[in-house]
Amino acid sequence: MKFAVAFVALIVCGIAYGQQHLNLTEEQKLKALKYSAECLETEKSTTDAAKALIKGQFEGLDKNAKCFGNCFLEKAGFLVDGVVQPAVLSEKLGPNVGQDKLDVIMSKCNSLKGSDNCETAFVLYQCYYREHAAFFPLKIPDDQKARAAGIASDCIAQEKITTEQAVEFSKGEFSKANKNVKCYANCFLTKAGVLVDGVLQTSVVMEKMAPSVGEAKLKAIMEKCGKVKGSDQCETAFMMFECYHKEHADIA
Repeated sequence: MKFAVAFVALIVCGIAYGQQHLNLTEEQKLKALKYSAECLETEKSTTDAAKALIKGQFEGLDKNAKCFGNCFLEKAGFLVDGVVQPAVLSEKLGPNVGQDKLDVIMSKCNSLKGSDNCETAFVLYQCYYREHAAFFPLKIPDDQKARAAGIASDCIAQEKITTEQAVEFSKGEFSKANKNVKCYANCFLTKAGVLVDGVLQTSVVMEKMAPSVGEAKLKAIMEKCGKVKGSDQCETAFMMFECYHKEHADIA
């Protein structure tokens, strides 16, 4: 997984796609999700621009998107006033990437400089992306990760929940879920095409998830979970999410 995806999209879309595949602690996931949300707001970057950055579509990105990257990397401790912090990178990423591999990538990228801190963060981001760091083994195509990142960000804002609530929900802490959190689940699953008016779209689920979950396993889980119904669409989405989670579907 490329640098951009590893540091932004995977963390956000982890809310919806099997966080157990990520070699991050729960504290790291929560912090990264918070940084992403905070930086989108403070740097006034659009969700579309952030998604383009995540997907490696660097051409034409505006200053706000580049400053979003700088904001995130500074909050994470990887950059301090435009200077890469190798010790922090090694501490946080070495165990996942392999120190030898990370050393090679850092030797190629860490000395790059732009005209200011935002430009420096941007050229560093590009370099790590293009070096194909393959930080995390999540079996979801990059376009799906980027799309999920945008959907998650939109639904957090739309349903007025905190990033902490979203992460708790994704971890299976369902007893804490209030109505807004349940509607967050409905928002995400609807925008992803998994639900339409509270009805599970089995063909969409099969198309998107069978390659990583396995067709037979996924069919068995859908048989158990796809027919659950709540008092409204938010409750239905919540109950489906809860069922899939408990069945270890790796798709919630």
